[in-house]
Amino acid sequence: MMKPISGFCAKKGSIPAVALLALLVLGAAPVRGATFGTVVSLGGTAADIALDEARGALYVANFGAGRVDVVSLAARQTSNAISVAPSPSSLALSPDGRIRSVAHFGNFQAPSSPANFLTVIDLTTGGQQTFTLGDVPLAVAFGADGLALVTTNTEFLLLDPVSGGMQVLDTIAGVTANTLPVPQATFPPQIVAAPVGVSGVGRWIFGLTNTIYFRYDALNHLVTSLSYSAAPPQGPSVVSVSQDGSYFTAGWGLFNASELLVSQFANPSGQLNVGSHVIDSTAGVIYAQILQEQSQTGPTGPIGVTRS
Repeated sequence: MMKPISGFCAKKGSIPAVALLALLVLGAAPVRGATFGTVVSLGGTAADIALDEARGALYVANFGAGRVDVVSLAARQTSNAISVAPSPSSLALSPDGRIRSVAHFGNFQAPSSPANFLTVIDLTTGGQQTFTLGDVPLAVAFGADGLALVTTNTEFLLLDPVSGGMQVLDTIAGVTANTLPVPQATFPPQIVAAPVGVSGVGRWIFGLTNTIYFRYDALNHLVTSLSYSAAPPQGPSVVSVSQDGSYFTAGWGLFNASELLVSQFANPSGQLNVGSHVIDSTAGVIYAQILQEQSQTGPTGPIGVTRS
């Protein structure tokens, strides 16, 4: 069990020193500030977004409406909508800006039938391909080689968006079986959520699930993982990666490239759906909003990550 660390900064000699601008939100009365920005009405539920700076557009996976909305950054309004398969839940843009991949979370229970898909959209030609998946896609991200890593609830897939070729890199059970120390016999063979983050150079993709951290090496097409348990839960359910992939933030912790906890936010609540963070590697700053446990005397329980 890692002992709680006051504040949130990198240990010297392990990874580059990182300053922190944290918006620490207590669980008591809400804190209100001035509003900013322009509201763009979508008429649905935004499950994921991707920025296309070259085209001056923001792509929004509109889960409820079953489409991908294209928001013009200049006009600050929806300029187009692309019809896709139902329930788009995650999307990613290829490094060359040509391909957009969309994962569709269609894990319907009986009497309905599952409808899990992956859509590949060629932004140059407008062409679209949709692939049926046997498992539930949870996240999709591109490496520097232009291939997309697709994380499902049971396995890791590698997609070539140009040819449409797809291969299984490994299963969740297979990846966790190679971890040290050996996972317990009751370790679940499936995961239920998998936010991912990509390093600025596109070499590394890091992910956080309910039971493992994983790292994908886009150069060698290799997935490795570390099983864990955490108290409180690793919330918010977000992953941010540094430019070179030497460190990343996941939930309320700061980790090195080997998925070892280096530092953490003080007294986190562990709430999964509140807060976020992003790393500015050039400035050496992590911007974050982390919900804190309401307590006058400190944490209400153990704070830390334990390797399984």
